[in-house]
Amino acid sequence: MTSEVIKFPQFPEFTIHISLFINVSSENITTIKSNLISATDNDHNKYDYCFLNTKYIISKEHLFQSIYKSLLNYTSKLGLSTRNLKSEIIYNLSPINNVGDALKRFGISEDCPNCIVIKIINNNNKENSEETKILEKVTTDLKEIIDGELIELNDQYIFENFIDLAKFRKLYKLNDVVDLNKEDNLQGRLTRLAIGACILRGY
Repeated sequence: MTSEVIKFPQFPEFTIHISLFINVSSENITTIKSNLISATDNDHNKYDYCFLNTKYIISKEHLFQSIYKSLLNYTSKLGLSTRNLKSEIIYNLSPINNVGDALKRFGISEDCPNCIVIKIINNNNKENSEETKILEKVTTDLKEIIDGELIELNDQYIFENFIDLAKFRKLYKLNDVVDLNKEDNLQGRLTRLAIGACILRGY
């Protein structure tokens, strides 16, 4: 199993690598968080990834929307709302207009043994010109960083194994909007409502 690689037609210069790991120990997660905080210029590239827990990510579309919005901000005059592209992805998953709260809710966490890891590569950079070597580096980095099982990023698996619907609906304020017993495509419905809540954040 390898990382999923995607590109958005609007941003052909960027390649996005997405990996889903399960059964990651809390000790390993603590080490990752510590290394993210203490990373120096020499080893920064090794931890130049966005690390997410899976508790509130309802679908791939939900995740992709956050990545897309972050790239849009990054490449436009709007600019980023956070310090970098990695934290921007985390922020754009949240319906709450608070970066610190988003990092706590969506960032890698010891109370969640599953994590999604994202690497965004700007192909316009000369050092990123050879895609095969970049993929090999991503694979090598993740093997060294994460002690967990790499599995396919699959909508059905995400919905059936990761999401606590009660907590998800509370976070996105959907308790009075969706009747769980009357929705034929509950995951799709919740995905679009969550994305809408993020788009309207702050209004």
